[in-house]
Amino acid sequence: MNPSKLRVHIRQLCCLGMPSEQLMPALLKAIRRFVDADSAGFFWVDSQGDMTTFYAERMLPASARQLFFDSLFRVT
Repeated sequence: MNPSKLRVHIRQLCCLGMPSEQLMPALLKAIRRFVDADSAGFFWVDSQGDMTTFYAERMLPASARQLFFDSLFRVT
């Protein structure tokens, strides 16, 4: 699919009115085709900026996930 058709497809997905948790797998797949990435993830945060949930296309092992999140969200 060419870039302009991918943009249209992404816009259409965003206008479906679906809950974000249901939309994210299809949306991330389309975005990855647009930007040529191997995998993607999305983080939902609350009003205080704390991560409430996430969706990842490829999960890291639990030990690696913990290291990643600890370093990413370390409060200094």
